[in-house]
Amino acid sequence: MAKPTAAQVLYIIKNVDWSGHFEMTELDAAWLADTIASSLSGDGMTCEACGLRREVVVETNLGTMCEQCIAEATADAASLRECLEDE
Repeated sequence: MAKPTAAQVLYIIKNVDWSGHFEMTELDAAWLADTIASSLSGDGMTCEACGLRREVVVETNLGTMCEQCIAEATADAASLRECLEDE
C-alpha cells in the first residue's frame, strides 16, 4: 500500500462533509493531515520539546514529547528531588 502524503490527506479532509459535526480551520486541517500522514507512513511525529521527528512520541499535558525528552525530564526531576531531600 502506498503511503499517503500530507497533501493527499489534506485533500481528503477538505472534501469530507463536516457540516453539522464541527468546524475546522485551514491550520487545524493542515495539522491533522500532517499528523495522519506521519502516523500512516511510520516516519513518526515531531517532538514539540526538541523539534525532531521521532518514532515514539507521546501526547502529554505539555504537548507531544519523544521518548528521549521524557527520559531526560524524568532524570532532571529525579535529580531535583534528590537535591531537595538532601537539604
